[in-house]
Amino acid sequence: MNILRRIVCGGVMSLTAVIVLGASASIDGELFKTPPDSARPWVYWYFMDGNTTREGMKADLDAMKKAGIGGVLILEIGAGRPPRGPVEFLSPKWLELFGYAIAEADRLGIEVAVGTGPGWCGAGGKSVVPDDAMQHTVASETTVTGPLDYSSVLPIPAPRAPFFGVRTLTSELRKEWESYYRDVAVLAFPEPEGAERLPDADEKAIYQRAPFSSRPGVKPYLPTSHKAVPPEKCVDPAKVVDLTAKMDASGRLTWRVPEGRWTILRVGRRLTGQTTRPAPKPGLGFETSKFDRGAIERHLHDYADKILAAAGPRRPGRGLTTLHFDSWEMSAQNGSAEFFKEFERRRGYSPLPYIPAINGRIVRSTEITERFLFDWRQTAQELVTASPHQGVCAQQGARDVERTVRHEPVLRHHVRRGGGRADVRVLVERHGMSCGVQLCGVGLHRAHDGASRRRRGGVHRERGVLEAVPRLDEGAGRLGARLRHQLLQVPHVPAPA
Repeated sequence: MNILRRIVCGGVMSLTAVIVLGASASIDGELFKTPPDSARPWVYWYFMDGNTTREGMKADLDAMKKAGIGGVLILEIGAGRPPRGPVEFLSPKWLELFGYAIAEADRLGIEVAVGTGPGWCGAGGKSVVPDDAMQHTVASETTVTGPLDYSSVLPIPAPRAPFFGVRTLTSELRKEWESYYRDVAVLAFPEPEGAERLPDADEKAIYQRAPFSSRPGVKPYLPTSHKAVPPEKCVDPAKVVDLTAKMDASGRLTWRVPEGRWTILRVGRRLTGQTTRPAPKPGLGFETSKFDRGAIERHLHDYADKILAAAGPRRPGRGLTTLHFDSWEMSAQNGSAEFFKEFERRRGYSPLPYIPAINGRIVRSTEITERFLFDWRQTAQELVTASPHQGVCAQQGARDVERTVRHEPVLRHHVRRGGGRADVRVLVERHGMSCGVQLCGVGLHRAHDGASRRRRGGVHRERGVLEAVPRLDEGAGRLGARLRHQLLQVPHVPAPA
């Protein structure tokens, strides 16, 4: 009888023994004196910013073996203390020492997991180019009054401040964050009366979403606005026009403006500015886009190939067995080169007529705007949970173990009334090596689906497995078929004659 089950919980790498006793089962005292390897705990084993030696590694591993430790998670950390050591991350000396640590762990029968990048959150580093980094969809606004022959360079939308501030950027990274920009579209619409704006628009458009327990005042969920706004104060999606073809490479728009006040949106992509953290300086770089399979695969192949070569031949259940994607502490992403195409493919309608909503504009009605932003978040969630790391694991002959706790800016917006679940597989086993994934933030989700589930730290037990607990948007998921029908009735944005 298999009486031990491995459980991952609460954002901490832990192996908890679960005793499953039958009616006539008895507890074997010897089992507790000499538990099997599957019951032994794992611990974090931080390499502190280049302060590593063969002697120190051997002493650590010998002591862990003596204490009954079954596995270690290696993360290279640069937290300012202790002072930076002589062994630079991923240098030939570092890789040599890493290989020695793996060989020693293999000799002692200890399993090793290593992070998918420097620091303890995500996957990224110096090799991540801006096109492969996390991005925001942004839009600048220019108001003009027609009739008018307009010819001017439209302002480039400003980047949103990085969630952890610009202090996390080196001078080189800051230059790239400030300068990177890619155009997506140019749109225009008749300016509505008044200045009605959607509450919590930045969070609903997933520009940022703070973990619940990270600071005072973070909303445990995003309430849906049902405020009645007169049509004349809303953007009419049927009157949004596509001016993309009328802007040249310099950003100059040439357009015969119709009569009335018009708002022009220059829509593009900027970097979120999220970096690997807390990474040693040789590993500090941008986080990979979580929407782009190719970006993550390019990073993992660049990084993991070096790690696997240094580790040498692997044996099941000892030495290097796991690539570990640690906690989600990188705020939010709502843009990529393919995001608009993915939105239309997955949702069945073009996002362009509703793009003013990402700036907080009310498009047609508050209910329609809320529903569009719900679809916007759901598309982002689906791209994140496509799990591109699995392809890399499979190519390495990997056992894929996803440890999913919570993705605070996306998953908590996914489930509709009726109790859907995020498309995140938890503890899915394959063969060979394993990829440990922990999409996590910090927070407590509030239930709105009526299910009698106990939420604790974003994880619940249901039917014997651990799974992600994405929260339900209050009201947004209930807007239902009527609003989706209205969204689908708006044609693709017309181009002016």
